[in-house]
Amino acid sequence: GEVISDPGEAAAVEPDPDSLVLLPDPDERKHDRTVTASLERVSAHDSAIGLFAANTARLDINDADFSGNLLDGVVLHRFVTQAHLEEVTAHRNGGDGIRAGRGTTDVSIDGAHASGNRGNGITVNGSALADGPSATGVATGAFGGHSVTGSSVTGNGHYGIQVTGGSGIAVRDNDVSRHTSGIVVNGTASDIDLSGNRVRSSTEHGISLRDDVTGTRIHDNTIGGADTAIYARGSAGEITGNTISRATNHGITVIDQPETTTVSRNSIAGSGPAAIDTSRSGTSVVLVANSAAQWEVTKPLPVILQRIFQPLTVLWLVIVVLLVATAGTTARWRP
Repeated sequence: GEVISDPGEAAAVEPDPDSLVLLPDPDERKHDRTVTASLERVSAHDSAIGLFAANTARLDINDADFSGNLLDGVVLHRFVTQAHLEEVTAHRNGGDGIRAGRGTTDVSIDGAHASGNRGNGITVNGSALADGPSATGVATGAFGGHSVTGSSVTGNGHYGIQVTGGSGIAVRDNDVSRHTSGIVVNGTASDIDLSGNRVRSSTEHGISLRDDVTGTRIHDNTIGGADTAIYARGSAGEITGNTISRATNHGITVIDQPETTTVSRNSIAGSGPAAIDTSRSGTSVVLVANSAAQWEVTKPLPVILQRIFQPLTVLWLVIVVLLVATAGTTARWRP
């Protein structure tokens, strides 16, 4: 038959304190499991991860060195909030130098030194923990509030600084050099501020926006030496007041943006097919007062050959060759 328990009755089975599995105590108060920590003048070398933090309400790290570790130098994992990293060094780690993962909020990285890491110098991930309902019921909203300022990021194996998803994230006044791409923002991200950065010697892009990045402000950056200095694909925002030099393909490229992108008051120098490439933009691009006086227009060889060998031009060349060949044959056989 059906068994109905009375909440007022005493439990028929009392918990055994020696058991590996204890029944929950209904009178036990729920305590906040987050902690706070402050670390100053510490270092960790030759470990798996230099520093790993999770469930930390406030974390202050100052004048610390996490270098030569097998994976990442610093990992801020789930539910780290209001973390402040100042003058943190992360060199020659097997993964990223410093990584703020999903589920972290209000992380500020100031005056960091990240170089020679196999992954990114600095990674900030503000993506949601889940795209929809999940077995664990984690939050589906984006995270953010992070900032990376006044840092030196040099010669890492992948990107200099990467921002993946999130909102309200600022990357300002950093020196970023010798990467595949200097600063990359990708994923569903909004309200991103990239300003005052000095990006040099990127083999692909100086600053890159990729896929669903909106409300981005790229302003007052100095970018020297890149295939394309500022590259925006499937993203939109304001690109204004940047100084670009030694670009070898395009100064600014906008492709398939989801909404209007404004490109204004940029100074562009270099060489390539065009200083500003909007030929593949999905919607309107507003161009205002950009300067490309120092841009040298060059055409790649396939484009030059395509323009020379138009169908009609090829036809006339064939006719001329046939006439010359026929005339030569007739002259040889004439008595």
